[in-house]
Amino acid sequence: MPVLAIAIGAGNRDDIFELNAVPHEFYVVLDERDFSTVGTLTTGNLHEVNLADAATDVNYLNEPGIRGWYLVVGEYEKVNTTALILSQRIIFSTFKPGTEIIIVPDPDDPGAFLCRRSGDAKTYVLSFFNGNGGSDDGSRFIQHSGETAIVSDAGYYLGADGQIHSYLGTDDGKIIEPVAPEIPALRTLTWKED
Repeated sequence: MPVLAIAIGAGNRDDIFELNAVPHEFYVVLDERDFSTVGTLTTGNLHEVNLADAATDVNYLNEPGIRGWYLVVGEYEKVNTTALILSQRIIFSTFKPGTEIIIVPDPDDPGAFLCRRSGDAKTYVLSFFNGNGGSDDGSRFIQHSGETAIVSDAGYYLGADGQIHSYLGTDDGKIIEPVAPEIPALRTLTWKED
């Protein structure tokens, strides 16, 4: 039976530079079809994933008594992109505002400079089922370095090589593939199948 879940993160995108110490979370919640037996869901119905946790084989979307999982992101860190679910992985990015004004070269005017607020970006790549690290090296997130502060929503495309590529853009004009391309899991359907 297919599993339907909702993946959503918290963060005030309208005031992205707000230094709000309230912890923000990312949730993956099982969508129950029979709400009469579930009642109101709270974090008590979900498993909390900690970035320091070891990888697990438990599927929190299929574990009795657990209706999904959630991750508390770092202090002042806000989820600022839509989640992309691709090959049983969730990809989303966060922003943590800084308190400094930084000066950067103007890419459109050599010799000129721009002032901008500082901040840090992370892209999380997690297992859909339990929050394990989903990056190629098994880590749970990619820390963007240098002048990158904001990262776009992740997207994907089928490349000329026949593989699915994921991508995201950074505010310094780079395109990053958060996971290695992979051959799509396809199967042939016939007219006899329902």
